[in-house]
Amino acid sequence: MGMACVKNRCCSTVIPVVISLFFMSWQECFAQSPSQMKFKVIVADEGNGKVHYIDLSNPSDRWSISTANRDLQLIGSDRLMVSVGDGYSEYNVKTGDFIKKVTTGGGVQSVFRLSDKSTFVGTDGNPASIKEVDSTGHQIRKINLAVNASLRIVRPTMTGTFLVGNNSAGFMYECDSLGAIKWQTEAGGSPYMALRLPNGNTLVSTGYGVQMVLVGKDRNIIKRFPTQADRNGSDFWDKAQPNFFAGFQILKNGNIVVSNWVGHGGGNGWKGYQLIEIDSSLTRVVSYWKQDASIVSSLHGVLVLDSLNTEYLNSDADGILAPVIPPVKACYNDKYSRFPSASLKRTAIQNECCNRIFGLDGRLTAGFSRYHTSGFYVSKNGIFNEVRN
Repeated sequence: MGMACVKNRCCSTVIPVVISLFFMSWQECFAQSPSQMKFKVIVADEGNGKVHYIDLSNPSDRWSISTANRDLQLIGSDRLMVSVGDGYSEYNVKTGDFIKKVTTGGGVQSVFRLSDKSTFVGTDGNPASIKEVDSTGHQIRKINLAVNASLRIVRPTMTGTFLVGNNSAGFMYECDSLGAIKWQTEAGGSPYMALRLPNGNTLVSTGYGVQMVLVGKDRNIIKRFPTQADRNGSDFWDKAQPNFFAGFQILKNGNIVVSNWVGHGGGNGWKGYQLIEIDSSLTRVVSYWKQDASIVSSLHGVLVLDSLNTEYLNSDADGILAPVIPPVKACYNDKYSRFPSASLKRTAIQNECCNRIFGLDGRLTAGFSRYHTSGFYVSKNGIFNEVRN
């Protein structure tokens, strides 16, 4: 009788624990399962030779244009700039209507702007180069890179340098304004694109390496995702069929949306998941898009429009793609002052009516204030807050 009681008590304890552990494990797996992507996106479809706008939560809201393509940028006034082999074309973001084409010469792989005054054009060659051109395509200057690179996407940094991948050699380079190599890292694979983060680290998509790689200022690899261990036994990665991690975007929340290119030509739309969102820590997949094969063949570029303002130029020179607020002429009867961050000691700037352009976005930078009769107005992230004397 006593033994039976002990046995029954053991069973009554073990069974609930097993059920509880199973439930917790199921909850954890379910909570981390990637969801279907719901963004509004513009994608570069290399396979079909098209650029598409698609609202992934309402796929009937879309347009498509036939054009050569690789690089994409929102350049303001509801315009989209698309790189083509001999220059770039502009389209209306809302309708897909063609606006104009600017010819800059052959071998064009990448185009980007830092302002509305000029366009930078990355071209293949021996050496590869970056040309700065005006609105008609006329060359302002040419930077020959000290890299015989089969480059793809070129991106600027906030310090005036350029990140250039060597698609055939596994290296990502940072070149200065004269083209000299200032920094480099062996990211592996065939580096396609990189962005410099505000903390100085660099995020790289590695093409056939099918990884996002985070690199430190010391050139050492901090993190890779996905690793082979992440992919082993993963139902998601089996279905995703990672082939070539190409163009990507860092979202406002730090997550990364990368395009998974699956091959040249038409008829590839059934392959894998061609848009994948990865969390900011490079530890898991957040969401994905199983593309519509009747529309898409093979994607190698993406713009996620959510939280972006198409009325403005949008730049990822600081890592996260965000609108660039245009410079505003400030004309006041009072004076600007500058002081150290820990002090309100003023040093007058003798200019009462002028353009105050500090930094890429043209906003009054942190550390500057406007002296007013009621006190200091201190700019923090572009927002003025009054500080009483």
